[in-house]
Amino acid sequence: VVRAERGLRLLVDHRDGVTEVNPLELGMRDTASLAFRLLKPAWTIRLSAEVIEPLMNIDSLHVARISDGVVRHNHYLQYRLFHAGAKSLALQLPPDAIGVSITGPDIATRQEIEPGSGLWRIELAKKIFDTPYRLWITYQRPFDRIDGQVEILPVQAIGADQQRGHVVVYTTDRVEIRPQSVDMSLQPAEAR
Repeated sequence: VVRAERGLRLLVDHRDGVTEVNPLELGMRDTASLAFRLLKPAWTIRLSAEVIEPLMNIDSLHVARISDGVVRHNHYLQYRLFHAGAKSLALQLPPDAIGVSITGPDIATRQEIEPGSGLWRIELAKKIFDTPYRLWITYQRPFDRIDGQVEILPVQAIGADQQRGHVVVYTTDRVEIRPQSVDMSLQPAEAR
């Protein structure tokens, strides 16, 4: 019986003097294992390992608070990984984000890959697998009060297979907002 580590798939390249057996027949419930029956004393098995990329789904909540000349953004991301794990995450933030703070469990390092690009890399102390992983991102973006145009941009998880969520926009009593243009991927919801 040969077992692969999580995130790896074993493939049989060559076998001589053995036959493959279903691990379930041996009472094993592990689908990452390969089992062989020896047919002769001089046998050989050559295996190759294939790295499985994780399936990454992200649920998010983006809260934007608009006040005089500045928008304060809070993003709450919940990662769910399937089939394999990940030890690093990449995010695309707006390039003009100021005072970026990225927090979450077991973060080893966080850094902007190229200053001013908005592309951030987060290295974790240990791999995350099937359990939900939560990340919180806060920053501010200034806007021209005279022009009055405020652009609300998402945080994009690079490499995500699916990212969905909600956007909530608050204003102070002195600020009134009206949508100028809305991306087709957003659906309006009634405020309660």
